[in-house]
Amino acid sequence: MIKFTTALFTLLAAAESFAALAPEYQNKRDFDVMLAFIQSHERVISTLKSVDFENNHPKQRAQPMHHPVIQQESTGCGIAAVANILGKTYAQMRAIANGTGIYATDTALWSDTQYVRRLLAQAGVSAAPIEAPFTSWQALPDLALLPIKHHQNAGKAFWHWVVFKREAGEAVVLDSASYLDENCRTDFDQMHPRWFIAVTPAAEQTS
Repeated sequence: MIKFTTALFTLLAAAESFAALAPEYQNKRDFDVMLAFIQSHERVISTLKSVDFENNHPKQRAQPMHHPVIQQESTGCGIAAVANILGKTYAQMRAIANGTGIYATDTALWSDTQYVRRLLAQAGVSAAPIEAPFTSWQALPDLALLPIKHHQNAGKAFWHWVVFKREAGEAVVLDSASYLDENCRTDFDQMHPRWFIAVTPAAEQTS
């Protein structure tokens, strides 16, 4: 901590010493000193995501907008998807689902929409009554349930539930699969939903 404080003081002192230079040289010198300081201190580097060389200033690392729920059962994507929408843990959502006779082992949970609709409705969250065809990521509403990984088994359609969210213009897919390295997904070209269910949070619904 002492070394870090001393180094920071040195940086500030060095920057101040260039104040007498012409503005164009002063800015360049200041930036060079700051960059050298950043490069020599891992604690500073860890808080940055990049350095903007065009405008000569570092950019702070973006903080994650979401904390996705990870499914605790291999077939629990529907429960996890609803938990991601309602802001509950997987354990909390599983208890609610089980209390209404919905279990992750029931194949209807990932081959039908009735269970996720029922869980959302019980929490006062409105889901569109019919599925809408997926046309593009840009055309999606700010909150939606999406099916990906479509496959057939004995002639019946199955899928994996994920949640699409858009906040402050930033879009992300919350994927509860436990094997993923990153559950907040933006690799949109790797996901191929065929339809979606628009979801309206309770706070946005009119009485």
